[in-house]
Amino acid sequence: MVATNAGGIEAFRNGVMRHLILGLEVVLADGSVISDLKKVTKANEGYDVKQLFIGSEGTLGMITKISLSLVPLQEPSNTALISCLSASKAISLFRHLRNHRNLTLLSIEAMWPDYIHTVAKAVSLTNLLKFEQDPDAIYVLVDFCESQKQTDNTLSYFESTLVDLIESEIVTNAIISKNQKERDDMWRIREDSFAVDDLYPHGFWFDMSVPLENLAAYADGLEKRLQRIHGDIRLFLFAHLGDGNFHATITTGYPMLELKDDIHAAVYDGLAEWGGSFSAEHGIGTDKRESLNAYVPEVNRQLMETIKRALDPKNIMNPGKVL
Repeated sequence: MVATNAGGIEAFRNGVMRHLILGLEVVLADGSVISDLKKVTKANEGYDVKQLFIGSEGTLGMITKISLSLVPLQEPSNTALISCLSASKAISLFRHLRNHRNLTLLSIEAMWPDYIHTVAKAVSLTNLLKFEQDPDAIYVLVDFCESQKQTDNTLSYFESTLVDLIESEIVTNAIISKNQKERDDMWRIREDSFAVDDLYPHGFWFDMSVPLENLAAYADGLEKRLQRIHGDIRLFLFAHLGDGNFHATITTGYPMLELKDDIHAAVYDGLAEWGGSFSAEHGIGTDKRESLNAYVPEVNRQLMETIKRALDPKNIMNPGKVL
């Protein structure tokens, strides 16, 4: 997790692994050991060398010990599935819940229509989506807990907030889980993403991040760019909404290697200019080396190569990965 700088559903509030590491022990290519297992947040002692190894995917050294800053486990008091008629409204929903003084937003996942309807049908959970009739609605799955109960209202803080959001037309409809089974079913639709690959093989899979202020424009623009490439292309899209991290499967259901370059260009269009990333949380490995060469500035790549040569001149640490 440290070597890949892992991050997931709760990264928008807890950060990725890089933000939680206090110290590391690392074995270098020549067998020497860097041991810096501090247990404090504040330590300004020259270059922060441990950051070189976080996200290096094993290409600079092998991490053998970790000093980790933990956060308290928070169990959700409830889960809801909410529908919005646009990505911009889904972002407004996130900001309302994130800033609510009596609600703690634990996770918030957005699922675009093709994705959620395809997966729900594949896992026999289409009944969960019947609360919303618009086929183009975006569904937002949220886990939350309430810091206290309302004493002057029959509704909970979350229910009152939903009412306000529906009246202001940010939200169209919502259901709140009544028990653990309903909660598990809601999350199954989000987490069984491989159902898309089973039904529509030969696709390309992407993991990119976009600043929230550009998220709606990016999602809308991506679909239009893909349709211009080929009329049979389908876009299955979901996102960690709090940090703008998209996961996309782009497929026709049949082999389409001849479209690879055009599809990659459509996906990465605008990311660098907006300050986003073509590789949000799953690293480079071998699959994204071409993208790294194409979209990371040359001076950055040269510096990476200089560091690699200095720490691993014989190229024995996970050779062939990243660079």
